[in-house]
Amino acid sequence: MMNKISVREFVEELRVPDDKQENQISRFHIISISGRQDSTWINKEDVEYLMTLIDSKEQANCIMSVYSSYFPSEKTTLGDQVFFLIKAFREKLEFPYRLTFCGEFEQSERNEILEWWEKEKNNLISSEEQTNTIYDFPKVDVEIKLNDSILRTGDKIILNIKLTNNGNEVQKILFDKPEISTGGPWATIVKVINLESKTSVLKYENEAILSSQFYTENQLKNYYYYLSPKQSIEGIYALSDLVVFNSEDGLLTSGTYEIQLFYYYMNSSNTLKLTIK
Repeated sequence: MMNKISVREFVEELRVPDDKQENQISRFHIISISGRQDSTWINKEDVEYLMTLIDSKEQANCIMSVYSSYFPSEKTTLGDQVFFLIKAFREKLEFPYRLTFCGEFEQSERNEILEWWEKEKNNLISSEEQTNTIYDFPKVDVEIKLNDSILRTGDKIILNIKLTNNGNEVQKILFDKPEISTGGPWATIVKVINLESKTSVLKYENEAILSSQFYTENQLKNYYYYLSPKQSIEGIYALSDLVVFNSEDGLLTSGTYEIQLFYYYMNSSNTLKLTIK
């Protein structure tokens, strides 16, 4: 049902599973849809995501309304299918705006939409820069887990970090970093407190401070995630990739510690207890 699906979820429905791509019996790949989304269904963040798929040659499903008497037999790609979604955004159309969607776009049409996006993207960035405040940062639930809460000095401390969108709208999230940066996730700081002395054992709460690395929006465009409501993203990291300990050997000495992580400062995680023997 179209009225119960997000744009990103719909794109996933357009993908043809690998086993069906290889199956010659499954000659036609089609999804049948009912219902309709209004002209505000696709927003500017969705279009940013769709534009990253515009050159995709991945095999995709054709789209057929339950009311269509025509059975599409063409083959299409994911790059071609997202064109229809971008068209709906550009022309403020309800979706679906016709009974079937399947086919191939000419290069001239592709070039035209790329030129449009270059202008539109600059307008969007300019508008966002004028209105950007601390309240525009992502608001997510942060959960951390230790692989093992009792370790010996020198053991690697492994931390699982999970971000969950518990809001009602899709959120644009930076999490991974380009390889040239440090190994920790984006915009995080970690606090590690010795529970006996009640003091921090860190020299730096974010190891990235040592890299002095800056990125342009163009460098980061392929690192964004678009989290739907209730959707999560997670990663596993060594604590030593996130922080710098305030010790000559860069290790935690024996004791009991409390660990807490912050994402964009405002989003705090649960606290964990770690014992080093």
